[in-house]
Amino acid sequence: MAGRRAFCKDGHSFDQAKEGYFNLLLANQKGSLDPGDDRESVNARRDFLSAGHYDFLSDGIRPYISSDATLLDAGCGEGHFLNAIAPGPSYGIDISRSAIRLAARSNRDHTWCVANLARRIPLADHSCTTIVSILSPRNNDEFRRILRPDGLLICVIPGPNHLNELTSRLMANPSNAESKPSSLQHDLPAFRLLEQERVTREFPADHSAIQNLIAMTPLRWKSRRQSLAEVDSLSNLDITADATLLTFR
Repeated sequence: MAGRRAFCKDGHSFDQAKEGYFNLLLANQKGSLDPGDDRESVNARRDFLSAGHYDFLSDGIRPYISSDATLLDAGCGEGHFLNAIAPGPSYGIDISRSAIRLAARSNRDHTWCVANLARRIPLADHSCTTIVSILSPRNNDEFRRILRPDGLLICVIPGPNHLNELTSRLMANPSNAESKPSSLQHDLPAFRLLEQERVTREFPADHSAIQNLIAMTPLRWKSRRQSLAEVDSLSNLDITADATLLTFR
């Protein structure tokens, strides 16, 4: 990378967009015209996270990140968590152009890229000391390639009671998250589990926070229409945020 231009090992160059990000998503890696979260979902996520409801996740992750870490947030969304935990200039990658545009406006110190994490991550071999994957998909082979041999992978996945007060109202058959930690370990065969910690928080959500939560999660399209109408009438609701934090080497 040199200034506002990035280079691949084959000598191809990519110019930084005027908003401050790199679009490295190839046409054959999109899967749709505009993949990832749309503008409505991204804006809802920004508003919800900026209210501090998930700050307990940032607080739980931060002690694992060294002051000199070369950090990648894989599936960074609009950049909230990377901005909260990064000790210095870092990398944020997401497939949503709407999300990365917002992230680039939030902090020009980081390098923000639109790319498909399920395919090839546009970072050099062994270029990162730390990768965080917060409520996002993982890529075992690519994480292994870009992480240094002594590097740390930090994953945050939903806990058994995550948003239960909402999902029980909106979904006929809410998913069971009890088996997710073991499934995650199965999906990351290149890594060895070091620690596993469950973190929870209950917070009062007003009408705006409830609607933002629905808009920023799969509840937006998985919920029954009648149930969405019923929840829309709620002025407030106490909601449980439940997550499992796992660290791997």
